[in-house]
Amino acid sequence: KNTYFMLAELVQKFSKNSGGIMPQFLPKRAWYFGGAVELNLFCSIEDKKYYSFFLNGLCLDTAHLIMACNSAEGNIKNWFSEMIPFSKHLHLSDAIGIDGEGVSLGEGELDLNILQKFPKGVRIIVEQWEGHLYNFLGFKKAINYIQRVI
Repeated sequence: KNTYFMLAELVQKFSKNSGGIMPQFLPKRAWYFGGAVELNLFCSIEDKKYYSFFLNGLCLDTAHLIMACNSAEGNIKNWFSEMIPFSKHLHLSDAIGIDGEGVSLGEGELDLNILQKFPKGVRIIVEQWEGHLYNFLGFKKAINYIQRVI
């Protein structure tokens, strides 16, 4: 609780514009340069009681939520429902299992129908792994998939 509270104070102090700084929801096992590390912050719905400390809300990365939920053996639809009130910015990406990030939209466990439950005004960014390569082919495929499904 103290760590979340101190982070929230720092975020508020350094948020200078209307968008502010938003912590990002993370996978339980996060991969960084040099390997993976097990996280304990911003990777569980059990900590949702602390997410309201962040006045600008959180950035919800859908792939991160899927992997964190799978690590906890949770229910993905329930986790999304629990996180919606705190999510002001959305990174739309897909994942499989506990560390299968970077799969194309539609090839993982993301159900795009969840988007209908988010309130208007939530910013959505399509985050397709290496989507910028080959004349943005990955982004084009992702957007076409979104249009077909929704």
